[in-house]
Amino acid sequence: MKKKRLSWAREHQTWTTEQWKKVIFSNESRFCLFNDGCQKVVRHKGEQFHPACVSSQVKFPPSVMVYGSMCTYGVGSLCFIHRNVNSQYYCEIMADHLIPTAKFYFTDNQFIYQQDGAPCHRAKNSMAWFEEQIITVLKCLEIVLTLIQSNQHGANEK
Repeated sequence: MKKKRLSWAREHQTWTTEQWKKVIFSNESRFCLFNDGCQKVVRHKGEQFHPACVSSQVKFPPSVMVYGSMCTYGVGSLCFIHRNVNSQYYCEIMADHLIPTAKFYFTDNQFIYQQDGAPCHRAKNSMAWFEEQIITVLKCLEIVLTLIQSNQHGANEK
């Protein structure tokens, strides 16, 4: 993993600000509507069942999944995802949200799309869709995103 991150960084270290300004970054995220159970409580010995140290929680809290994108010029429309994302549904999301965002911010249609390495993103028909639309996809940034996310989780656990 370290070698892949280093290779990706070396490959892009000479990119200019102007090149990075052409990139549309995107991601999907899930947001829990209630406490997801990851909560720290500081208590003293013998207080484990004190009402101030106990909170109710929902075993499977309702959540919302969204897709969003951004570039140096602004943000794209927010897409609420109502089902599991397979490659076909992903292409529909791209057609409904990425294309209008790209047309709004890049009137010359000269942009590069960044996505992570989710299976539906790497699927043959997803990549074929990008080729049909003549969209340049930035080599998978998953290794960098994974590192950032693991650092965030590590910081939350301390």
